[in-house]
Amino acid sequence: RLGKRSERLVVREGGRVTAEIPFADLEQVTLAAPGVTISTDALCRLGDLGIPVTVLTGAGRPVARLSSPGMVGTVVTRRAQMAAADDGRGVAVAVAFVSGKMRNQAAVLKYFAKSRRRTDATAYEALHAAAREIMASVRYVESLRGSSLSEVREELLSSEARASRLYWERVAALLPGRLGFPGRRYPGATDPVNACLNYGYGILYHEAWGALLFAGLEPFAGFVHVDR
Repeated sequence: RLGKRSERLVVREGGRVTAEIPFADLEQVTLAAPGVTISTDALCRLGDLGIPVTVLTGAGRPVARLSSPGMVGTVVTRRAQMAAADDGRGVAVAVAFVSGKMRNQAAVLKYFAKSRRRTDATAYEALHAAAREIMASVRYVESLRGSSLSEVREELLSSEARASRLYWERVAALLPGRLGFPGRRYPGATDPVNACLNYGYGILYHEAWGALLFAGLEPFAGFVHVDR
């Protein structure tokens, strides 16, 4: 149970106080275990201070986020976001998202290759070949031009999907067979690699979600993907 005592958030388990944290030291509160309760006194103080509360499932999937209405009242920012989705600014943002992701994938593969240069020449060459192919797609994506997202979305998504397929194929080849990694699978996967990835992405999801809200942006108005 989480409650408020003076200017501290108090954590109790089985009636015993296990932690007391000054509200001033908190950036966020994440509830990631079943059966947790939190008092309205604590919620009110967290809201006053603009400290968000996020609820995750046991698998790390965010299902709720409580935040102060004062943190999301930036109408001008949201109007500009919606306008950007219908002109060249939206295209530039979407291209930056996709090319940035693909560049990172190529960099990670090169990092994996570095330690195998002398020990596993076959893996080294395969990793570098995949990285080169991904970078070729990056150059294509960065050459795209358009006045609206509808003109480039299909090319962006197909390039992103092709790069991800190459990336996860090379990652799978590096993992021990006993892990039974079937390739990238999303929520509901039970193999240990995907379960860990999905949990980590769940944590990252609510961090990004909170950052978007704090900046006054609408999280469900997409640039690369359609609104949902």
